[in-house]
Amino acid sequence: EGIEERFADCVLRLRERYLRNLKREQEEALALEAESGGSLAALARLQEQGNEINEELARIFTLRAKAHGEEINEKY
Repeated sequence: EGIEERFADCVLRLRERYLRNLKREQEEALALEAESGGSLAALARLQEQGNEINEELARIFTLRAKAHGEEINEKY
């Protein structure tokens, strides 16, 4: 009973963990690129990747909150 909901929640949590790790790596790459005087195009691309990750994390938080009937208060 409720196995589909638990499975869906596990998938969302795994996706969230993956995206958090990806975000950390993107931030490290952005810092290294900025330190090394990287091109504006490379910096913009890394920043856009960070924005996309943030948007996906926000979608995950929304889905999880809806599934649990909670307010969305979590920061990524």
